Amino acid sequence: MTERKDAQEIAEIFSALRSEVPGLIKDLIDAVYSPETAATMAKSIATFYKTLVENGIEQKEALEMSKGLVIDFRKIFQGLGRKNE
Repeated sequence: MTERKDAQEIAEIFSALRSEVPGLIKDLIDAVYSPETAATMAKSIATFYKTLVENGIEQKEALEMSKGLVIDFRKIFQGLGRKNE
């Protein structure tokens, strides 16, 4: 009887996860793509670039590093989006 009870509990856990996880992922993606998040991210990237230049990194190299940061963010967020499909 214990195995049957365990199997039932596992089925209930998976059922709960199946119904809750997509909503959580959607909420996370919505938060990431909100106007407030975009503004914060842009400000962070600008600060990153400015700090690099102020610390002696050439502007061209600082720009490339900043672009790389944007690309890294994009890859992370695209990965989250695919998991929700």
